[in-house]
Amino acid sequence: MNAPSKAPLLLGNDSVVNKENFPQAIQQAIEIEIATIPVYLYTYYSINRNPNQDELIEQLTADLLAAGKTKEEASTLAQELSADIMVYANRAGALIMSVVIEEMLHMALSSNIKQATVGQPELLYKTPTSWPAYLPGHIPEFPINRSKLSFRSLYTFLQIESPDKLKEPGTEMLLAAKPIEYTTIGEFYSQIEKYLGSADVEYHPERPQLIPGKGYYTNNTIDTIYYNREHKPVFTNAEDSGDLIYVTDAESAIAAMQEIVEQGEGHTPEPGSGLTTGLNANGTVNCAPGNIDDTDDPSGDEESHFFKFNQVYCDLHKYLHKFAHAMGKEVCDVGDQDASAKTYFDPAKLDEINDEFFTKYFVLNVPENPSVADYTSPAVQKVATLTNAIYTYIFLMSEDCYRRKGHTQYELFMFGIHKSMIFILNSLCGELTGMSYVAKDGKTYNAAPTFEDYHFATSSSPKSQLIELFNSAVGAYDGIAYLGQRIHDLPDVPLEPYLDKEKGKLSFAG
Repeated sequence: MNAPSKAPLLLGNDSVVNKENFPQAIQQAIEIEIATIPVYLYTYYSINRNPNQDELIEQLTADLLAAGKTKEEASTLAQELSADIMVYANRAGALIMSVVIEEMLHMALSSNIKQATVGQPELLYKTPTSWPAYLPGHIPEFPINRSKLSFRSLYTFLQIESPDKLKEPGTEMLLAAKPIEYTTIGEFYSQIEKYLGSADVEYHPERPQLIPGKGYYTNNTIDTIYYNREHKPVFTNAEDSGDLIYVTDAESAIAAMQEIVEQGEGHTPEPGSGLTTGLNANGTVNCAPGNIDDTDDPSGDEESHFFKFNQVYCDLHKYLHKFAHAMGKEVCDVGDQDASAKTYFDPAKLDEINDEFFTKYFVLNVPENPSVADYTSPAVQKVATLTNAIYTYIFLMSEDCYRRKGHTQYELFMFGIHKSMIFILNSLCGELTGMSYVAKDGKTYNAAPTFEDYHFATSSSPKSQLIELFNSAVGAYDGIAYLGQRIHDLPDVPLEPYLDKEKGKLSFAG
């Protein structure tokens, strides 16, 4: 396991956003959003969203017979349980990807605010460099890992998105200095929001931004839709849940911050409503139905990020009990002090049982916190390196959008970012998880995208380096040959804006 990641050294120990630290605070907000993207994506790609149902039935039947069921019982139960898996796996994946899309939106909203107030947002090379990672400034600090779908990973997601202060102590974070401290992301953003309404802020709407009405942000893609037990499509993001906002003044800047908070943590319930918004007071996950304020859109059709993850967690718990019972085992919730309240506490203990009875049927055996260097297979290394380069190029293109206007920005976003994110990156991640390797511990794992920043050289353009990486990867694994034209068609974004001409090398702020 890698050493704990240091949070960006942005600020001193100030706990209030003011004129002096606002430029660093809004950049810190951008980097909070960026930090969640590889974490959620890694878990998403650990899920086989569409397992073969016939194979599931065959495997479940064998397991049920081994558990002592009759042939008739096993056949009937296998049909029912396979349908449970098909629906849960597809729904969990859709909900997680729906959050990823909105995190990309939040990155753009925060970037719009910085562009309109301070200047150029910094997006390139901001992915955490070592794992476990930590949200910069969050109190208490808690470790964030890139890991497969599990109770532990989902509990971490709930900690990230929690609208309430966390009750459990975190892990020590090694810092030479501290960024602005906060107990929830919403609390930190409320500090920024308060400052945006002050007279100290000067707005520059003439600077390029990603604005609504251009089709840049799509609420739903094919990956955010799932099918229920009646085989009807369900859209996980509502059309009115939020969009890009053109930041021109205090009102629009504050609206952008409020959209980020409401999509992530949800609306704050009215006093006396009896509704709760986050984890229980003792840190447990609340799975009791009907007592959580769960929507982030005016029509009430879409759940907040916190509640989406809450539902994935609670459904995982429900199916774990059902599947274990079907196999003749009863699950005792370790650490649950009040079963009647449906609160479940110890994710690590639950995962020991979960791996045996439920997720083994649809969650891939990917490693935790891998790096490309960990992959012993040359073919896996080459494909993983190309994947990282495409992932990094998305941020390079995103940042470059804030240097362009009009049709050049539109073409860069639509033909570059959309194409690389939705098709190229998605395809490479899918190919990787279908590859396997033998780790240094002698165990065989599915490979996974590592989401490490790829540092482009100055000797040639980033796009030409992508093409070279593709040619090298396809020579080792021709299963990605179909992506060649897509990569050749990407926009050519230069590194010149980062070049320190006096020193003759790349220079990055922060």
